[in-house]
Amino acid sequence: MSNFQLQDVQKVPYQLTAVDADGNPAQLAPGGTITVSSSDPASATVLPDATPASGTVASGVIAGGAKLGTVQINAAVTNTDGTPGPTGAVSIDIVSGPAAQISFGLGVPVG
Repeated sequence: MSNFQLQDVQKVPYQLTAVDADGNPAQLAPGGTITVSSSDPASATVLPDATPASGTVASGVIAGGAKLGTVQINAAVTNTDGTPGPTGAVSIDIVSGPAAQISFGLGVPVG
């Protein structure tokens, strides 16, 4: 399966939901904290919503960055007692956006 592609000039909303081992909707332990982060902020930045969208445990926006390549967006829950909870990840290929200008390449002067 290929990675999701996002242009370096685009943003995409994300929503996290809790699911069990079979992919069925589940509940997180109350009071835990969810952290969503980028493996390379130069390629993609995570901008979480202050209040998650309805029906989600976390939501926000992922913004493409200037550095092209594959970036992993990680989500992790820390339970109230400090122990790790469920995790999740998605890989995104940051690709170039539409042409914005023409770049000149000059050769060696002659004569």
